[in-house]
Amino acid sequence: MFRLPEGRFHLTEACLYLTTAPKSNSTMAFFDALETVQQEREAEVPNHLRDASRDKDDFGHGLGYLYPHAYRDHWVAQQYLPQSLQGRVFYQPSAQGYEAAIQQQVARQREAQVAAMLEADMNGLDQPAPKGTPTSNRWLQRTLSGVGQELGQIRDKLFTLANITRHDLVLDLQVGTGLLAWEAVRRASVGGVWVVASQRETAQAFQQQTKQLEPLQQPVVLVCESIYELASKPVKELLLNPIEGEREFLSSLFEVVIGRNVLTHLADKAQAVSTIAQLLKPDGRVVLTEIVPHYTQRLNQLVDLSTLSAELVARIQQAEEAIYAQPLDPMVNWTDHDLAAIFEPTAWRDVQTIAETLTSDRQIGREQIARWFATAPIGQRLTFAQHLLAAGLTAEEVAHLRHLFEQQLAEQVVAWQSRVVYVTAIRK
Repeated sequence: MFRLPEGRFHLTEACLYLTTAPKSNSTMAFFDALETVQQEREAEVPNHLRDASRDKDDFGHGLGYLYPHAYRDHWVAQQYLPQSLQGRVFYQPSAQGYEAAIQQQVARQREAQVAAMLEADMNGLDQPAPKGTPTSNRWLQRTLSGVGQELGQIRDKLFTLANITRHDLVLDLQVGTGLLAWEAVRRASVGGVWVVASQRETAQAFQQQTKQLEPLQQPVVLVCESIYELASKPVKELLLNPIEGEREFLSSLFEVVIGRNVLTHLADKAQAVSTIAQLLKPDGRVVLTEIVPHYTQRLNQLVDLSTLSAELVARIQQAEEAIYAQPLDPMVNWTDHDLAAIFEPTAWRDVQTIAETLTSDRQIGREQIARWFATAPIGQRLTFAQHLLAAGLTAEEVAHLRHLFEQQLAEQVVAWQSRVVYVTAIRK
């Protein structure tokens, strides 16, 4: 506590600092948040923020809480809002003063967190949630698991390899959640960014978000179901909103092409790479990052199977390994070692691949286990249980295994391993 008259010096210093500091009205976020709290006073506090010393065993209070100071930069992607407010943003840093220094940092953290909420699971067996599953539960599951932080690391690695300059014209081959697109917009502020969406709804949603940017900074949005269309159709036909006279229709003019999980599911990956070559200028570069489903986390390694017979354990392990040994399945019939081979030396030079094994904390919900053990396909792929049955396990054996999963994994946080590969190449 300051004593007068000496305390006046400190108060004067504070007044001078505040008087001369850049002004911002972003503090209105406090009042917006306060008003929202008053309106949502009945909303439930998330379980992982509740007092674990009282009801941890009975109600799971405190389960899944991630301690920020144990993570890089003392920040971790975790949701602290009630379900009714998840995804709500209050504070928007301005371009004034100190806020200008943290504006991009806050934006990049949020982009990674939102990407973790929106995108489908990145491994072959984690199927999309069935209709009716609340998106708020999926947000909570993903932010608890640290997927957002993992996506941020993948994005940062890709852009380090891409070395994009402000004058580069950049093409993002799969806009998806916008994880790469927003970073590309920040880096290629003069050259510009084009993005590709496989569905018109995705393209329209992304374009709506770009309205906050200056017109010349807004990415050009293309819509095509297949990457092959980028070379086989006139660009004008692919534009979400054709604008005559304002932008020149481009082909083979990009300095940099980037993408995430562009090749993973394609049957003809070589043709896709050939298409990319047609979109690049000579000496243009491509940088892709691909999840490798062949090396995804094996589910049988997440549970203790010691109560089962050795013979049954062996059959379970063999059945799961067989999923990733199907030569005709384009999603699993390749590894990171195969990617470099599809870049033909007549078109490419300096081809390099960098593979990394990632480990992230993931919470396994009961809905997730139910999807693994569903007896009918979810989407176009068989479930884990269907693969086990096809391998000769009985319905009783599969039911018993499901019981072990529910008993040991339900609402638990596990270390989930995945493999990602980065591919870089230069167009001759």
